Amino acid sequence: MIRLVLADVDGCLTAGEGRPIDLGVLAAVAARNGQARSDPTVPAISLCTGRPAPYVEILAQAIDASAPSIFENGCGLLRLEPYGFASHPLIDEEMLAAFRAAMDGLAAALVRPGQASWQLGKAYSATLYPIGTSVHALWSRAREQLDARWYVDEGVECINVMPAGIDKGAGVAWLAAETGLALDEIAGVGDADSDLVFLDRIGLAAAPANATAGVRARVDHVADRPHGQGLVEIIDWIAERNAGRGDR
Repeated sequence: MIRLVLADVDGCLTAGEGRPIDLGVLAAVAARNGQARSDPTVPAISLCTGRPAPYVEILAQAIDASAPSIFENGCGLLRLEPYGFASHPLIDEEMLAAFRAAMDGLAAALVRPGQASWQLGKAYSATLYPIGTSVHALWSRAREQLDARWYVDEGVECINVMPAGIDKGAGVAWLAAETGLALDEIAGVGDADSDLVFLDRIGLAAAPANATAGVRARVDHVADRPHGQGLVEIIDWIAERNAGRGDR
């Protein structure tokens, strides 16, 4: 039985950075979160994303999430009930000081020369968008600047820098321990290759139609529709599966 669906944001709940949000999708996911409170076959839905906490909080409220959401690629956990934020247990003051120093180095090497820009609002990790270059080239340059204490993830439109040992997979394991859920009671929805670190660790993996070929080849189910419409389709497929009426 799948009790919780963890959905990536960009490319899954939404169409991605800078694109309009489908308010009908948010309402549809919120309605299913409401149903999950009384119908055990309908899974709860929350988020597993690299986005910063303020943005994740807004979206979690919009979808009426009761389960915790993962922000900053596993670096933090947001709870709406009871309300609060937590950093991953591996993150301490010494690590944060070292992280700030490392980001100062990236600013000098990449941001101030005009090769990259920051995504604002993050506390424990960093996201950079390329300017006049490819995501892969920016990823390579960042790796050259950073030592083994930091992990650089290559996304679809950006790169993410996290403390080594922390990623979406570590975040899901932490969420499971905090909630008492078994990993096989959790499903995940992702669209990018970087999502495989959590999709490979849980009980059921799915993807919207816009997912990369690598993701589509590894998940248990691919929706017919893209982005948020695909997510709603997946939630309903899981509910049918939980009830014994869908494909298993």
